[in-house]
Amino acid sequence: MKKIDNQAELQRMITDYISGKANAEQKAFLEAYFQYFEGGEDILKHASAKEQQDLEAEMLAGLESRLFAPPPKRNKLWPAVARIAAVLLVLIAIGSYFYRKHDMAERNDLVAAAIVPGGNKAVLTLSNGKRISLDDAAFGQLASQDGVAIKKSADGLLVYDVSNTVGTMTNGIHTITTPRGGEYQVILPDGTKVWLNAESSLSFPAVFKGMERQVTLSGEAYFEVAKNKRKPFLVNAGGQMVEVLGTHFNISAYKEDNNIRTTLLEGSVRVSVKNTTQSMVLKPGQQSAVTKNGLIKLSEVRADDAIAWKNGYFQFDNQSLPDVMKKIARWYDVDIEYNGQLTNENFVGQVSKFDDISDVLAALELTGLAHFKIEGRRVIVMP
Repeated sequence: MKKIDNQAELQRMITDYISGKANAEQKAFLEAYFQYFEGGEDILKHASAKEQQDLEAEMLAGLESRLFAPPPKRNKLWPAVARIAAVLLVLIAIGSYFYRKHDMAERNDLVAAAIVPGGNKAVLTLSNGKRISLDDAAFGQLASQDGVAIKKSADGLLVYDVSNTVGTMTNGIHTITTPRGGEYQVILPDGTKVWLNAESSLSFPAVFKGMERQVTLSGEAYFEVAKNKRKPFLVNAGGQMVEVLGTHFNISAYKEDNNIRTTLLEGSVRVSVKNTTQSMVLKPGQQSAVTKNGLIKLSEVRADDAIAWKNGYFQFDNQSLPDVMKKIARWYDVDIEYNGQLTNENFVGQVSKFDDISDVLAALELTGLAHFKIEGRRVIVMP
C-alpha cells in the first residue's frame, strides 16, 4: 500500500469521511491505511480477497466507533461541529501516526525538549499543618489524627480508615492538593471515592460528623459518593453547591474558567447557585453550567466525555484553542504563549494524555488551524 505523502490529501479524505461524503472505497482505504501503518501490513498482504473485505469492514466499524457516533440526545450544533477540520479523533486514529512517523524527524521545534505527561502527584495537608508528599510516601500508614488512620494503599490511593475513630476528638480539616502535571485518588472517611484532576484541591473533615458530609473543591474532580440517605453529601465548589445522597458525577470548577460545570453520570444531584434562589436537579446525561454572573444553564451531553481525563484522555467537545491549551498546560506543567491571531474554529475529539507533548501538539497541527514550538517548558502557539 502506497503511503500518502500529501498531508492535505489525507486531511481531505478524513474530512470527507466524517462529513459522510467519502464513498465505500475511500472509507475502506482509510481504515486499511491506518491498520497497515500501525503494523497490520502483513495481515493485509497475505489475506485473501474475502478476508481483506471482512478485515476492512471490521476496521471501519472500529474507527466509526471512535469517531463521531453522536449520543442519543445532542444539541443541534453537533453535525456542524463534526464537519469541522479540527477533529482530534482523526489524530489518534490516523493523523498522529502519519505526522509523527513521517514528519517529526524534521520538526526539531517540537522535539527539542522532553516534556513527559503528568502522573500520580499530590500533597496532603493535615489539620495541624503537617504536609505529606503522597508521590514520595511509601505504602502503608502515613499518619493518624482524630483516631483516623491515613494510609497509602499498594495501588497508590489515599485511604481514610475510620474503624477506630474516637468520636469526642477534634474533627480537623484535611486538604489534598494536586499540582500541574498531577492527579490523585482518595477514599474519604465515609467511603466516597474521589478522583482529583491536575491543579486541583479538595478539603474535607477527618470524620464526617453532624447531619451532612461537606467537602470543598477547587479545580476538577470526579465523585462516586457512598450512599447515606440520612446524611447528604455536599460539594462546595466556587459559586455553587451540589447536594447528593449517593451518585456519580463530575465537577469542573477551575477559577480561570468561565463556567462551573457539573455533569451527572448516575443517580441525581441538585445544583444550587450561592446567594440566589436558583437551583436545578440533574438527571444522568445532563450538565449544568453556572456562569460567573450567577446564571445556571442545563444541557444534554455525553456524560462519559466529562470524565475522559480520569480514563486517560483529553476530551475536546467543541472547545476553543485557548481551552484546549489550558488542559494541556495543566497536565504537562507548561506555560503557554500566543503569537499571532488565534483561530476561531473549535476542536472536537479525543487524544491520549499519556502521549508525549510533542505527539499531542503534532496531532493538533494536523488540523491546519495552529502550529506550535517548544522552548524549554514553554509552548508557543502560532497561526
